Amino acid sequence: MELIIAGIGILLINLMWRKMLKRSLLDTHRDKLFDLRDNLRATFRKNDWDMNSPIYRHVRDLLNGYLRYTERFSYSEFNYIETAVKHNKDLQRAMKERFERNFVCDSVDQSKYIAALRHEARQIMMSYMLTSSGWMVLLIVFFLPIVVVVMLLGGFIRALKASGLSVFTKMVELREVCTSFVRLTLAFIAAAVLTEDLVEEYSYRQAAYR
Repeated sequence: MELIIAGIGILLINLMWRKMLKRSLLDTHRDKLFDLRDNLRATFRKNDWDMNSPIYRHVRDLLNGYLRYTERFSYSEFNYIETAVKHNKDLQRAMKERFERNFVCDSVDQSKYIAALRHEARQIMMSYMLTSSGWMVLLIVFFLPIVVVVMLLGGFIRALKASGLSVFTKMVELREVCTSFVRLTLAFIAAAVLTEDLVEEYSYRQAAYR
């Protein structure tokens, strides 16, 4: 009986994940990409940059690639491609050089803006691939207590600061240690599971060849 109840519970959780939570994640990340695309158009108009230029077209194609294939961006599929590319340094270098030729800018200001926009778009897609992967969600949940502890510690420190207690300095040091640990942990997870540049190149290829 307990096994049947557990099975039903798993099915309900899976249904809720696929039909509600994952869809909500998809919509949230796509909205951010739409905002970036709108910002691209607005920034080019504001600075009187040529909207018929190759750089505008290539960046727009990149964002369209993200938007069009967001739902298909599976971590397991991407990881398979990423692993194959990582083992071929010559291919990796050739892909990078060929890809970067699409994003040559006309000015320093434009170059800085495009670089920042591309980085933000990559971060959005990396966030979606991680949070929409079932086992990655479990990994994030595993580290959630650490984040909660840091947040609670921050509130406690603010209360101590308001009260003027001398222990405040030591608590600040402890908080800084915990915060650094959380950042290092999350950075390690991101570095271990995704290559930021390849996320972008994969997306651009999707837009160009499908």
